[in-house]
Parts: sequence; C-alpha cells; structure tokens
Amino acid sequence: MLYKKSQIRRIALLIIGALFIVVMLSFIFNNILHAAESSAWKTECSTSVQSNVRWRQISDAFAEDIRCPTLDISVDEKSAAKKIRQLTIDCWDIYGQGKLDLFTDENTYCGICAIFDFENRDKEIRLIGKEFDYTSSISSNNIYSTIFIYAKGEQEIQELIKMLDREKTSGKISAYIGPYRGTEWYAASLVGEYTREGLDKIGCKAIPIKQ
Repeated sequence: MLYKKSQIRRIALLIIGALFIVVMLSFIFNNILHAAESSAWKTECSTSVQSNVRWRQISDAFAEDIRCPTLDISVDEKSAAKKIRQLTIDCWDIYGQGKLDLFTDENTYCGICAIFDFENRDKEIRLIGKEFDYTSSISSNNIYSTIFIYAKGEQEIQELIKMLDREKTSGKISAYIGPYRGTEWYAASLVGEYTREGLDKIGCKAIPIKQ
C-alpha cells in the first residue's frame, strides 16, 4: 500500500514537473517569437528609410515611399514602462535619430510607429529611461502611440519647439527622445495619446508613411 502511494506521488511530481517545463518553454518561445517579430519590423522600416534617403540624394524624382507598418499591440502594465521605452527608442532609430534629410517640402511630418493599449485599466504607469529628455505618467485607460515627428522649414521648426513645451504641460505628450536640430529640420520621437485631437495638437500635418 505504501509502495503504491509512493509510486502515485512520484508520478504526480513527474506530471507537475513536466507541466512546469511546458509552461516555461512556452513562455520562453513566446518571448523569442515577439523579439524576432519586433526585430524584423524594425529592420523592414529602417531599410525602407535608408533606401528613401539614398534615392533622394540622386534626385527627388527617384525618391521611394517610406514603408513602415504601424504596430498595434496590447501591453501588460507590469512590463509597460520597459516596452514603451523600447518602442520609442526603436522609432527614433528607424528614422536615423532625426539626423537624416527625409523630406523635400516644408511641413511637419509624422510617422506612427506603434499604437498600444493596456490589458488592465485604472493603472498609472511612470515612463522612465535615461534616453528620454522628458517623461511623465500615463494612464492605462487611454490608447497611446509612439510617433516620429519631423518639422522642415523655419516656421514649422518654431511651431514644433513651442508644441513640445505646450503639450507636455497639457499631458498630450508623455515622453520624448531628442530633439535633434538639423540645418533645415527638427525631429523627435515621442509618446502621446492616440486620438485625432492628439495628432492635431502635436502638429501632424502630413503622415506620408506607407503601411
């Protein structure tokens, strides 16, 4: 009888151990898959941006469309600060950290890199990271986006500078990396509420990026 109980206990422990291994392997596989997908997306977008720049150096007539699909994701609030930080950095890197001459006409351009909401509501999330030049808290009740914003022309540059100061006070902008001041343009990568009003507030007059 004792032998049977011992055998049953051993089998139960083996089953529990096997289930634990399956769960851990699933978790690791999902993380690897998500990392691979993110890397592929960043590579696709960066390649398109670089191609656009190379062709524009020959002639604006040869310039290709920038193609960068917008990520649409749901974020766990426990990893939200880290995830949003990385998305903002990726968005900045994709567009050459603001150092590239990307567009011809004077205007304020936006590339929406990612749109994200949260799995749980009523949470306040503090964005942190040494890369950010400004950060504040965001609410998990809202939808946000990471955006590359690029102003070309002196009037547009001055409007973007004023906007960054104004909208971080109003809460429309929650964080940004940069800005970078070029000879003819001004650029930043930011986190802001994803609404039509929000995009208008930060001055997105043109969104020329193809999906």
